[in-house]
Amino acid sequence: EATYVDAQGLIQSTNELGEELITNGDFSNGSTDWSLSTSWSVVDGKLYSDNTQTSFTSARQLNVTEIGKTYKLKFNLNLVSGIVQVKGTNVYRNYLPADNGEITLYFTADNTQFRFTNFPNNNNGTLGTIDNVSVKEHITATNTPRLDYSTGAEAFLLEPQSTNLITQSETF
Repeated sequence: EATYVDAQGLIQSTNELGEELITNGDFSNGSTDWSLSTSWSVVDGKLYSDNTQTSFTSARQLNVTEIGKTYKLKFNLNLVSGIVQVKGTNVYRNYLPADNGEITLYFTADNTQFRFTNFPNNNNGTLGTIDNVSVKEHITATNTPRLDYSTGAEAFLLEPQSTNLITQSETF
């Protein structure tokens, strides 16, 4: 990983995020683009799990990810009871009411589907909302040059070659 100084003078990483892959992640268009099983709906612009499930059900989008690529997931969680599980990777990640707030997770896709699944917990169904869902490919660039904007124009940031003039300096 390398860094560069951007046009505003801020240090940035060469790690980049791709374009947004989730459509209607803010649920402003209702359930458009989402496949919702029983007990899921969109209420007040949020994905809502209504506490009526007796087994797991899911809210999903197909053809979101590509197998083997790494992604950054962000969403807002507000659970009252139960468990919400994120599936987009071999590792299933479970979230409880104690995890409420903005969630960020990096995962490697093992299929093209992205989904939230709700589970009853101790005979309580999952009650709560999810909002502002974002999935972007996490790209780790290699051999990316560092850029310098200190002169007001974009230029490669190159460091001169140097020789260590102190003998046995690594013993200090």
